[in-house]
Amino acid sequence: VNEMTPQMISDAAADLCAHGIKNGAIGNEPWLKDRYKRIRYQDMVDKPYEKVEELYKFVNKPVTEAVTNFVDTSMNGKKTSSDFNVIKDSKAVSDKWRNMEVDKIETIDKACSEFIQIYGYELFEV
Repeated sequence: VNEMTPQMISDAAADLCAHGIKNGAIGNEPWLKDRYKRIRYQDMVDKPYEKVEELYKFVNKPVTEAVTNFVDTSMNGKKTSSDFNVIKDSKAVSDKWRNMEVDKIETIDKACSEFIQIYGYELFEV
């Protein structure tokens, strides 16, 4: 992002957010009623045990000790070299964007305003 122009940032953000809107729309299909559960990454980071419990209840399965241990390790692990690894400090990864320059964050907010609204996120405030 550091080497990208504002227009490049806007275009990339708009593409990603449009893709997210399109993917999320499938959850509104009538045939998926009571068969689809949307969980945002941010919610998993903020309340991992609550969200895992909710997900397992949705599929009518008990949360086992092995699952709880996996959540402990994967959500609270030591920071690794890649944000795509399973074991990481998820809170640090989810907050990484806060270190960006304000004008870049505002560009992304503007390009993704529909996505932000649909998924219940809040616009960045200075």
